[in-house]
Amino acid sequence: MSEFRAAYDLLRAEGDLWALDPRAFDGMVARLAHQAASGAAATSKRPTAPAQNVAIVPIVGPLLKRGNFLTEMLGYASYDRIRASLAQAVVDRSVDKIVMYIDSPGGVVTGCEETAAAVVSARRTKPVVAYCDGLVASAAYWIGSQADSITITPSGAAGSIGVISLHMDFSEAMKQAGVKPTFLTSKVSPRKADLNPYQPLDSEARKRAQADIDTMAKNFVATVARGREVPASVVAERFGQGDCLLADAAKAAGMVDRIGSIEDAVSASAPTAAGKASAAYLSIIAEAASSNPLPGDRYRQILERGTSLMRDNRAMAAAYRALIRIHADETMRPRAKAAALAEAQNRLKACLPKSRLEKVAR
Repeated sequence: MSEFRAAYDLLRAEGDLWALDPRAFDGMVARLAHQAASGAAATSKRPTAPAQNVAIVPIVGPLLKRGNFLTEMLGYASYDRIRASLAQAVVDRSVDKIVMYIDSPGGVVTGCEETAAAVVSARRTKPVVAYCDGLVASAAYWIGSQADSITITPSGAAGSIGVISLHMDFSEAMKQAGVKPTFLTSKVSPRKADLNPYQPLDSEARKRAQADIDTMAKNFVATVARGREVPASVVAERFGQGDCLLADAAKAAGMVDRIGSIEDAVSASAPTAAGKASAAYLSIIAEAASSNPLPGDRYRQILERGTSLMRDNRAMAAAYRALIRIHADETMRPRAKAAALAEAQNRLKACLPKSRLEKVAR
């Protein structure tokens, strides 16, 4: 209990909101206890660049805002060092391509969005690809999704999209120990002691904390959607819903571009917007076909022919997705369904040039 409490206090000092796969927390606690007991600093081997003109930016282990004793003692990564490595690779004239080497369960929210923006900025100068050698989860995926392409090792996993926070209530343990804490706050700040671990969490504090979590998660989803060039609804519904997907499932969902080695990541050309989005949309079509096989097979064939035409326009993609969802909805009354389909079809027609619309309808 004392080890868990010590780790909780240390990690909470880094931030209350985390974009972290929760299954990583126990490992972080165990590693912290082990390193503290041994007194030895963690050592990590920097991955080797597969070519002389390639710069490796390592994103390995839990991610913190800046380098500190935790990064030195436990070998964690930090957003400030990731951004510094990106900036150095951008100005290095000997570097033609940047590879983000990722094996991370995610980390603290603060600093992650800025690091994702640094990837986008670097891409304006040089190609930036991501290679997942194990796990690209939560904050690590937040950052990796902004690369030109994502390659994942066959045994890897991707996802854990979302934000999590932990509140520990030690009030009962302190009561049994005969300790009763009292917080004194200024009159203008009655909520200043919210979320402290020595008192139960009241409903108002929970409501405010949940609002913060949802706001950051919305930013997370929006950033991933821009990077993967799909609507935010696809990220929210198809990219694991907070869970991690194994390599094959992640590729089928459109979360990653290919399964392979770091050499594959370096040699592959950047996928187009159509390539990034096609897997996500085709998985929706497959689901619709399996849940409602008749009588809409011909209709779905028309939609599938138009898939490649509907990747570079968000309005077009939204109209396309609406058609599939409405068509598969068995709960709608026939008249309402016909009206909804007509409206979605008109939205799609408005997005397509006449020549392409005729091609889709054939």
